[in-house]
Amino acid sequence: MTYNEFRRCIDDKSSGAVRISLGLASNYADVGAFIDFARTFVQ
Repeated sequence: MTYNEFRRCIDDKSSGAVRISLGLASNYADVGAFIDFARTFVQ
């Protein structure tokens, strides 16, 4: 499947990826802050 074919499958909307990494120094507040941030992108 080409990139353009993939975009047609998702209604020609922008596509991309986000990677979230958690490590030893991460805590629950870090996860909560990311979730709050991510919610701003959901309609």
